[in-house]
Amino acid sequence: MQDASIAEVRRGQWLAFGLASMYLTGTIFLAVEGREVTASAMGIGGVAALAAVFIKVRRKQ
Repeated sequence: MQDASIAEVRRGQWLAFGLASMYLTGTIFLAVEGREVTASAMGIGGVAALAAVFIKVRRKQ
């Protein structure tokens, strides 16, 4: 892998981490504010999205 490709992958991982952190923070905030149903739906949706990404990557390999 070239240096530019490694840098792109690393940047993508940091961006994904940031987005996932913000999503988790929003889900926790909603749960604390008494919107458990919405928080649960977001939590389940987030886990399903992560699972779909991992399955898609595994199928490519």
